Parts: sequence; structure tokens; C-alpha cells
Amino acid sequence: MSARFDRVDLSAIAAPAALETWSFDAILDARFQKFLEYWQAERVKDPSLPLYDVTALVGNPGAWHQRVDTFREGLLRQRVNEAVLATSLAFAEKTDLDVVAANYGCTRASGESDGSLRLRAQLAWEALSRGGSYGGYEYDARSAAPADIADVAVYGHEVDGVDRGEVRIVVLGVISSGVTPEAVLKLVRNRVSPRDVRKVNDNVNVVAATIAPYEIDATIVVPHGADGDSVRAAQLVRAKAYAESRRMIGAPVTFGGVMAAIGHDDAGVVVDVEMRAPWSGQQNLSAVPAIGGGPFQAPVCGGVQLNWRIAS
Repeated sequence: MSARFDRVDLSAIAAPAALETWSFDAILDARFQKFLEYWQAERVKDPSLPLYDVTALVGNPGAWHQRVDTFREGLLRQRVNEAVLATSLAFAEKTDLDVVAANYGCTRASGESDGSLRLRAQLAWEALSRGGSYGGYEYDARSAAPADIADVAVYGHEVDGVDRGEVRIVVLGVISSGVTPEAVLKLVRNRVSPRDVRKVNDNVNVVAATIAPYEIDATIVVPHGADGDSVRAAQLVRAKAYAESRRMIGAPVTFGGVMAAIGHDDAGVVVDVEMRAPWSGQQNLSAVPAIGGGPFQAPVCGGVQLNWRIAS
């Protein structure tokens, strides 16, 4: 997608340096050391005071007092860390995200997810000046029904099949099948068609994405001694995450991507993959066609089925 502003991948943003890395044990050790420094200083003033090691006995009242205070100090440090994260678009969640998004002129729609609101807030810059920018149209389309839209793509005549003067807005629904209800398309049309939104001569055409359905069905082969159930559970999470990450307009699902997600690249964990769907048999990676990937297509996974067996 073309946009006037860089679309920053917020999921790849590193945590801010303001966050403090802390641990209960480190805080407790520091408190013990400071306590003993004070105690030793008092013994210099008053030699009659006994030696005192708060770490010597588990039931030592002084040690328990330090542990309680360490726990409370840890809660405070963690609260500061969470407050730092709550101020940024990349890390804020729930009502904190509502406040951050408001800085961009965005408010959460009923039922809208954090991910959708975060993306619309990013796109808000595109809508500051009207005049038919790609990002501006995407922002308005997403804002028409945020809780019902999974993805939006905007195309001009640079894409085959789109006429000059036409703005093709392709919408993918959030329901499992990916189908976009006509009621949602109508909301988008009503949002992007007014003269104060569209460019003067733009012919705005809102259509549903063409669904490219597929399923993943495979058997992973694990080495002798491996816990097959645990390996399968871990690879199932990865396979589903890959399928979800490709559930976008124009995003291809590739043979290599599916194989890597299932775990074929995890040497020593998965030694082979016997795939039955969406591709079966021995395959030449370079010759296997991708699923989806066209400008109006969206690959939608109908389910992931993984079995496992021990290597022969």
C-alpha cells in the first residue's frame, strides 16, 4: 500500500529505555546489604551491639521484614514500568490506548479491538488533509465499521483492472470466513463518498475482498525420544499464527511459509513434514503457486490440523 507517511510496524518497536529491569532477588540482596551497612556503622558507635546477619535464619524477623518491603518495592517499580508503556501508541492497551488514540483524533468504536484502534490512530495522519490519499481513504474506510473490518486495501489505476479515475477500496470482514457483509460495505461507501472526503473526480468503488480459502493439514515427524504432544502443541501455535498473519488483502500464503511455520526449519525438533493440505506430495518450492497474493484477494485459513509420528 502506498502512503504519504511511513507505516511503522509497532509490533517491532523495542521497549523504551525508561523501563527498568528488576528482580525480587536483586532488590532483596540490595536491601540486605544496605541494612548490614547501617548495622555495622551502629556497631562502630556501640561495640556492645551483636553481629547481625539478616540472611542467616529463614525465620529471622528482620529478613521477613525485608522480604515484605521488597515485594512492595517490586510492585511500585512494575507500576512505573506499566505507566511508561501506557503513554505510547505501540504498547498502550484498553482504556490507556483510548487516551493515546484520542491524541490522534480517534475514539474506539463499540466492539473495536486494540489492534484496530491502534492501526486507525496511525492512519489518522493520512486523513489530516483531504484530497484522496491512499492512507486517507484507508483511514475513513476502517473508521466506518472498525469492529467489523479486518483489513482494507486501496488501489488506483496502477493496478490492472482498476480504471483511471477509479478508487478501488477492498474490504475484508472479521468473521471467520472473511466474507464482508453488504451492510458493512454500505457503511464504508457512505463514509468515503461524501464530497468532503473524496477527491473531486474520484469514482470510489467499494468491494469485498475475494476470499482464497485453504486449510493446513499435515503430520510432523519427530525424532525418537521427543515428546510428540508437546512438539505438536508448539508447532500448532506457530502454524495458526502464520495463517493469521497472512489473513490480509494481497498477502500470499507460500509453501515455504507454511513449512517453516509447521516447524520443518527446526532442526532436531521436527525432522520432516508430511503435508496433505493445502499442498500434498513431494513439492518443488520454486514451482508451488502461492495462495492469494493478488491485489483483491485475501487468503483465509479454515482450520489447522496437525498430527505427529516418530521418525522411522
